Amino acid sequence: MLAALTAVAALVGGRVDTLAIHPLHGRVLRQGTDTPIVGALIRNGDQTALTDDRGGFRFPAAARHRELVVVAIGFRPDTIPIGPSPVVIRLASAPPALAPLVVTAASSVGADAGRVIGALDLALRPRRSSQDLLALAPGLVTTQHAGGGKAEQIFLRGFDADHGTDVAVSVDGVPVNLVSHAHGQGYTDLHFLLPEVVADVIVRKGGHAAEDGNLATAGAVAMTVRDRLDRSVVEARGGSFGGRSAFGLAALGGSADAPGGWIGLADQRTDGPFEARQGFRRRNGMARWTMPLGGAHLALTASGFDAAWSASGQIPTRAVAAGTISRFGAIDSTEGGHTSRYDVWVAASAAAGSATPWRLRAWATRYRLDLHSNFTFFLVDSIRGDGIRQVDRRGLGGLSGDIRGAARVGGQPVSWVAGYAVRGDAAEVSLARQVRRRPGDPILASRIREVHQGLWTQAQVPLGRVLASAGIRGDLFRFGVIDRLGGTGPAGTVWAGRVSPRLGLDWSPNGMTTAWVRATRSFHSNDAREVVQAEGSHPALPAATTAEIGIRGAGRRIVAAASLWATDLESELVLVGDEGVTESSGRTRRVGLDLELRADLGAALWLDGNVSLARGRFRDEPAGADRIPLAPSRVIDLGLTYLPEGPFRGALRVRHVGERPADQTGAVQARGATVAELAAAWRRGAIELRLAVDNVFDVEWNEAQFATTSRLAGERGPVTELHFTPGSPRRLELGIRIAPGGSIR
Repeated sequence: MLAALTAVAALVGGRVDTLAIHPLHGRVLRQGTDTPIVGALIRNGDQTALTDDRGGFRFPAAARHRELVVVAIGFRPDTIPIGPSPVVIRLASAPPALAPLVVTAASSVGADAGRVIGALDLALRPRRSSQDLLALAPGLVTTQHAGGGKAEQIFLRGFDADHGTDVAVSVDGVPVNLVSHAHGQGYTDLHFLLPEVVADVIVRKGGHAAEDGNLATAGAVAMTVRDRLDRSVVEARGGSFGGRSAFGLAALGGSADAPGGWIGLADQRTDGPFEARQGFRRRNGMARWTMPLGGAHLALTASGFDAAWSASGQIPTRAVAAGTISRFGAIDSTEGGHTSRYDVWVAASAAAGSATPWRLRAWATRYRLDLHSNFTFFLVDSIRGDGIRQVDRRGLGGLSGDIRGAARVGGQPVSWVAGYAVRGDAAEVSLARQVRRRPGDPILASRIREVHQGLWTQAQVPLGRVLASAGIRGDLFRFGVIDRLGGTGPAGTVWAGRVSPRLGLDWSPNGMTTAWVRATRSFHSNDAREVVQAEGSHPALPAATTAEIGIRGAGRRIVAAASLWATDLESELVLVGDEGVTESSGRTRRVGLDLELRADLGAALWLDGNVSLARGRFRDEPAGADRIPLAPSRVIDLGLTYLPEGPFRGALRVRHVGERPADQTGAVQARGATVAELAAAWRRGAIELRLAVDNVFDVEWNEAQFATTSRLAGERGPVTELHFTPGSPRRLELGIRIAPGGSIR
């Protein structure tokens, strides 16, 4: 790998800065409270660095410059002289402002870096739910189609990732995706996370970082939880359709260098706009405690949530057209479920700003899901109906760690990072018939033991104004399945492995522009039941090959980016948990264009926007039958935000998802939609009043959509057409937030 980087140096022919032997490191803190500032950008000559979740930064080999320039959204920029390490920098709060230095943030650590969703985006796009956190990723869209209690369906870069098959999601390095799940591979239910405690979100599209392993084919979303809160907060909200919620966050301790943390509780309920009362309720609890431990930092985090709901499901278009039911009616109103997840993780790491950063993490999760659905109504059983019950009971846990360092190889300065992770899932999953939630005949029942180990490393070499990066990871899986139905289901043990290389070049001709080119091999695993059943006939770990070229530039008031990408995905075999059958697909190719914009319009007005265009096709199917069902081809998200220093602020957002085929021929089309949202707030001292309006113009739109073959009561035969979950009509919500002992900023 290092030889390859040296060869790149010869090809580029650029100069290499004279570097000092000792690295420069330190921390950036909020003035007055000494809480860490996450995502601050520090420039040291031609080098840049971003602060981590505890405000730490590090230049692997410090250039000989006399001062550092420090910029963070929401804080006053500063220039300070360089002293001996560790350097401690304290910034004062200020209204959000767009600095040209922000353009270099995305490439400050090379081709493994991602789009950092930090203070500016969190201010421009306030979060009311964990689903909103995923939507912060440019071009990512989520839909809900089970009464609010099931994990959202995820769309990104031309992928219908179902509930997470092709998008890896983590919180503090703890994986959220559940493999070999009863309802779908990579099932990602993020509702255990309180959105108010998230410090930043890193989005890495295309799986270019070596640390992103299983399921990161379309991309990865990594969230970081705060160690400290500036103040305690309580909030209550109420709105349309019986919606009401309350949460509280208690700040425990102050300085990041002393023991302390926080605890949070939340409760949410709604009946929804449906004719059959939704009866949704969710309770959350989450807490973190941190402390210095010698020359290290220790953090203990625990979370739990429990939810129950009813759902009207996905309804057939023909039933609405005939007047049998309304758009908010149901064919089977007994759908719904109950789910819970409890997590604990402990992390130890080097002191913030350490010259050789390292992290160790151990985590454990207990999870359950009972899901009652009816997708085809009376297609299979014309008397009792086709209701199914999916059950998942599992415990899972893992260990992970990484370390960063710097060296010289052949006179070239090289910074590197290496990591290892192991994960084990012990799951009992089943699929059975049910009638109005009364148990029926079993279809599948399996005991699954799946173990995954991953080892990875990535190195970077500065070549003048070019940063070359090369990485590689190796993954090993053991899939073990025991049939619980006495020999009628899949069973066996399979070992599978994959090696995935990653290459990248980032070129920064000045502090205002960065261009990059990247090539990556990534993968997602298939469901363990189908891996053991189809051993040898299909790959257990189908690979995705992604190539990308892009550019990001900045002016005094604007940051814009564009990237052109292509992804080829191998043949895959996926268990359809809703039916208990296998769907095999051939090779696919997706090409697309991503555009981003952030602009300071002056007078406290901000414009932000994302456009994602994609074209996906099966490579081995004839023209006219080669469409990838539900693959998004056009996603547009625009926002206009008013953020003055005074007491009032507001935002208007518009989201558009284009029409797309719901089957391979395009005979069934999923409808496009354009929906607007309005948010406003007024504060005085420690009190803030909030208003939110969803679907401002009360448009009729479909949220989740599928091409489904079904039969209604009294019909002679099956019909294939669009089934959908209606999007919510106009919805109003009012809230009050109180920050005892301090002003809300």
